[in-house]
Amino acid sequence: MAITIQSYPIGGQNVTMAHNPIEYVVSSTNKTQTNFKYIADLYWLGATEPVRFTMGVEPTYGNCRFDFSSILRNLVTSDPPTFINDFQPCTNSYQTLTVKFGEQYGASSALTNYLNLATHTMKVWNASLSVSDWWNNNNPVTAYAIKNDQRKFLTNVPRGDEFNGVKVCYNDLHYLYLLQDGTSNDIGYVEILLYKGASLHSIVTWDCATTKTTPVLRVGVGAKNLQEASTYQNELNITSTFGFPFMDTEITRYSVQVIDVGAKPLTEVMWFKIECECTWESPYRLCFLNKLGGYDFFNFNWNSKKTSSYKKTDYERKMWEWNNTGTAILYNSKSRGKTQYSTIITDKLQLTSGWLTEDESTWLEELIASPDVYIINNTTGQLTAVTVTDSQYDYKTLEYDQLFNLTVNLEFAYTRFSQSL
Repeated sequence: MAITIQSYPIGGQNVTMAHNPIEYVVSSTNKTQTNFKYIADLYWLGATEPVRFTMGVEPTYGNCRFDFSSILRNLVTSDPPTFINDFQPCTNSYQTLTVKFGEQYGASSALTNYLNLATHTMKVWNASLSVSDWWNNNNPVTAYAIKNDQRKFLTNVPRGDEFNGVKVCYNDLHYLYLLQDGTSNDIGYVEILLYKGASLHSIVTWDCATTKTTPVLRVGVGAKNLQEASTYQNELNITSTFGFPFMDTEITRYSVQVIDVGAKPLTEVMWFKIECECTWESPYRLCFLNKLGGYDFFNFNWNSKKTSSYKKTDYERKMWEWNNTGTAILYNSKSRGKTQYSTIITDKLQLTSGWLTEDESTWLEELIASPDVYIINNTTGQLTAVTVTDSQYDYKTLEYDQLFNLTVNLEFAYTRFSQSL
């Protein structure tokens, strides 16, 4: 008897996306046996017993297709950033999958299971890619799993170029997430090149320390993160060719890249441009889970509006009272007939961005679709959970819309209660 794994999930044999099909195709030399069925026992980290799938033979080829995404997508969550700047493991963002294939056949009165005839183990991470990103045998992992200077961080933010990179204000927190597929790439450090205008100011490196084997990692690379890192270099294993502090208000741009222990690039170069939009309001910086399983960041600087909505519940009560002897009925102007006994308050926020590029408009659809959105406090790193209530997104183009921005409607993910009578 023999079970053969004919094909593996999208992404290859090491890592795949939790919210896309996680499909195996298997075959058996015993597929013509009486009452034959394929068996798949699915295990994951921490599971004491497997989930068992049994499926019959596909009539044309005699093979079988198993898709485990319905279970595994519920076993990964996410890792919003905390105010820690060096490499941090994102242990909630992935899960280890082990599947053991077997078969079942025999007389109806004496079916026999033959288990664990072929086994495979891989990682799934909290990504949900568009169909166009993975169909026709396109392997998205080759775009993101760190290996060379063509591999991307887990974000679709428009990259720009050396002089017009991702915009951050001097006081902005920002984090980059990256994916490892379990191959032999050995992270050494993140390299940051700081510029004052056209001149290189300092080359900064952060050692990866002990987190280098985690499939999903994050590192703090915002201008505010770098200010903090300038102060705590001993804790973060930082070196700087300029010395410390290496970050000041004259820095105009910088680049970020992950390097292996042999000084070979493992990721793209991500450029950042320090630019604070002039506004009379205090900006709101949103942090949101993107479709690649990382978190993106964006500032809303204009025309913020706070409102509150109220859900009130009341009942009718008598408006009169007995007198002291119970011989007469008294009415008083302060007595209530209609009495409010419950008021639930929902706080809301409407935010408006500055002018957007067409690429930024396309990218920010991920904010509207995101199930996990926060307002991030750049001073403390505190996250305040909010929900995007918009149910439609209009893509904008320069050809038809010329100048455009984005207005987003939020509800705070808590409710308040007034006093009860």
